[in-house]
Amino acid sequence: MQRHLIGDDDASRQRLREEVLGTTRADFRHFAAALARFPAASRTAVLGSEPAITAANAERPDLLAVSRVL
Repeated sequence: MQRHLIGDDDASRQRLREEVLGTTRADFRHFAAALARFPAASRTAVLGSEPAITAANAERPDLLAVSRVL
């Protein structure tokens, strides 16, 4: 039922399977290179309570900055 609701048919599942099984070392190298560039070009947001973020910063100083969103 779930496959039907999300439009997943046998042809798309077979295509995905072939793509996964056809992955090469070069594909992994390209992916690793992309991941290596990711931290320099991205920001990470953590949603949580201010006390939890303060506690995390107590363990690892200046790990997170608190910004109120509401």
